Amino acid sequence: MSEPRNLEAVSDLPVGVAVDGSDYAQAAADWAAGEALRRGTPLRVLTVVEDEIDEDSLELLSDTETWLTKIYPGLFVQRDVLVGDPVRALEVASREVATLVVGSRGLGGFAGLALGSVSLHLAARAHCPLVVVPQGHAASAHHGPTVVGVDVHDCVQVLRYALGHAECAGGGLRVVHAWNAYPAHSSTYLSDTDITVWHEQERIFEWLKAARADQYRVAREIKVLRGNPAEVLIEQSRDADLIVAGSHRSLLPGRGVGPVLHELLMRARCPVAVVPEH
Repeated sequence: MSEPRNLEAVSDLPVGVAVDGSDYAQAAADWAAGEALRRGTPLRVLTVVEDEIDEDSLELLSDTETWLTKIYPGLFVQRDVLVGDPVRALEVASREVATLVVGSRGLGGFAGLALGSVSLHLAARAHCPLVVVPQGHAASAHHGPTVVGVDVHDCVQVLRYALGHAECAGGGLRVVHAWNAYPAHSSTYLSDTDITVWHEQERIFEWLKAARADQYRVAREIKVLRGNPAEVLIEQSRDADLIVAGSHRSLLPGRGVGPVLHELLMRARCPVAVVPEH
């Protein structure tokens, strides 16, 4: 299990992105380049080989740098080939970047691993926020809000990441909490929706205060919505720039992330940022 870092202490680290020659990785690299420019940091482009560095891996990095710097003038690119198991190599690399970006699926460059292996394993193990970008996502589509999902856990670290991204992206912050109609502790239908909404809003206000939200130049809105948390966040992703969620690791050994995050990573319509929690 990763040890979450203080996000304020890594602002000068580069944004990292893993590439393997797939369209998914290309979408990830495009998004990561825009993020690096918004944050004013270098972009570290990574690829992984199982045995030894070869000409193909070096050419992939060179080609990636060429087209990214053509699209994003002023972008400073660092290139690095990692050797070993893809998940383990990228997990180690996540200690050295502010954010690690991956595509939702990959191909031969990562030994045929797809979502359910690299992306899901890193969501549970990365030491920094992990952003998973779906294929075909246009990095230039930074027009919607940053949506952050909060639940019963302490969400201060998650909110800080979301506030920082929203300030850079300029689309505002939408804090979303989803609750089911039938609470787990009662078989009685909860009809007093106003009380429930008020209670959750007060808790979110306290979390925002703890996250020092007033220090960010970000327009904020809070939505407390009834429904399955995964379905609510997937619906919110339709107009979002980014969905931010906590790591929500499964309590079962070897199962990685929890069911809500798993579903969100599989079906979200925009990139998803997974922030390690204390």
